[in-house]
Amino acid sequence: MDIHKNCPAECPGCAHRHLTPLESRQQKQQWLFQKLSPWRDCIQPIQAPGPNQPQGYREKVCLSARETGGHWDIGLMTADEVIPIPVCPVHSSRVKDAMAFFLRFLPRASEFPMVYYVQSGAQVTLVLKSRAMPSLAWITPDFTKQLESIGIEGIWIHRHPSAGRRVFAKNWWNLVWGKERSIDMQGMVYGPTTFQQLIPGLFSQALDTAESFLAPTTQDLIVDLYSGIGASLARWSRKSSQVIGVELSGESISCAASNVPSAAILRGSCRHRLPQLTEALGTPHKKRLIYA
Repeated sequence: MDIHKNCPAECPGCAHRHLTPLESRQQKQQWLFQKLSPWRDCIQPIQAPGPNQPQGYREKVCLSARETGGHWDIGLMTADEVIPIPVCPVHSSRVKDAMAFFLRFLPRASEFPMVYYVQSGAQVTLVLKSRAMPSLAWITPDFTKQLESIGIEGIWIHRHPSAGRRVFAKNWWNLVWGKERSIDMQGMVYGPTTFQQLIPGLFSQALDTAESFLAPTTQDLIVDLYSGIGASLARWSRKSSQVIGVELSGESISCAASNVPSAAILRGSCRHRLPQLTEALGTPHKKRLIYA
């Protein structure tokens, strides 16, 4: 079945949509061989999701938004035009339902200058190219009750006057309804901008493989680079290993502190935390492991 048969021809979202699943995997494998040529012999075959997985799996989206001719379009930008993708086959039902619901109620752009629609699971962020907070009278109790039935738990307004290629700024985040954190299928706390792997099943398999290979024990130290909200940190902590995470995102660190209270997490880029990591790796442990 061709899941892309109803996609706009000009949509730039799925570069491999005209390839068979086998052709797509082969092309990706060749790309890995090229980019990681010194370690080619260590690269295992790409693990593909199940036969139904290419459809409806994406729970995190960052889409451009523009009002044209009195109606809003939300989709992908190409040649300074937003290509609407309201029924994209790779988006989850929650993403499609929430996006369609917002499209019914969004005010005019002159009152609500939205440039990005961002959704991370149960958290929705509307990015405005504005410094001022607009009227939110349209977000009524009935509106939020219906959103709850879709599975949305938080609405954020992010005011970013210079929004363009850069979606987010540091300041002017406002939670205008709901709660600031949600919990994913693995029981991990996450927020509106935290990174999450798109296919949980494959991510779990990857962690299983890493845990089997590293075989952490109570006498080991594991340095976890790009530790995110702490899914891998939780694995090592359950083995009672000493763990140190490194993460740049403040929101991810906050979530990781809830998910893995026992972990020590250093904020910043890995290269900027080399002095602390070098000192930690110099301590006596049976094994000193690095996971990225």
